Amino acid sequence: MSQAENLKSSYIDWLKKELIFTDIEDGYISISTPFVDNNYDNIELFAKFVSESQIEVTDFGETLFNLEDNGLKITKQSKTIYRLFENTLNDFGIEYNCNTETLSITTDVRRFPTAKNRLLQAIMRINDLLYLIKENVNATFNDILSSFLIDNKILFSPNVEIVGKKWYILSFRLFNPLTSRQGSPYKNSCST
Repeated sequence: MSQAENLKSSYIDWLKKELIFTDIEDGYISISTPFVDNNYDNIELFAKFVSESQIEVTDFGETLFNLEDNGLKITKQSKTIYRLFENTLNDFGIEYNCNTETLSITTDVRRFPTAKNRLLQAIMRINDLLYLIKENVNATFNDILSSFLIDNKILFSPNVEIVGKKWYILSFRLFNPLTSRQGSPYKNSCST
């Protein structure tokens, strides 16, 4: 057996062991995959024959429930996140039911393996939207800006609080004191 065939055989054996199909109630088939979500639980799909030749594969709303449970609610108000969500649905041909928050795909039995894989890939990409929660984006922006200031030898202080005239506390994630240089292109601060 060639090395390629050996690797292929090893992968297929692993996949057969880790991809678990189980008949459950109401005609659904549970499909436990070896891939994990943001909670490190195996991603589980559910399939049901909707006719003799058609099958629907769904996540029963677990994907968006888990994201919301981790601090990300996908709504149209979050324009960038919602756009990425819709693009993912369109890229993989996934249907979204906004009432039940389920992701699904309906296909004929012959195309089931590809359709199941498309839904699984869409779920994994949607799970990655969790990286875009506000705390992560702010921290990343601050890291980039701090590195820029350090690399360019620009004086700054992180996390400065200044009490204002009426006892309001002004918080600055990065604060750049005034310089004596004429025409300095630097702003005094980046406030939150």
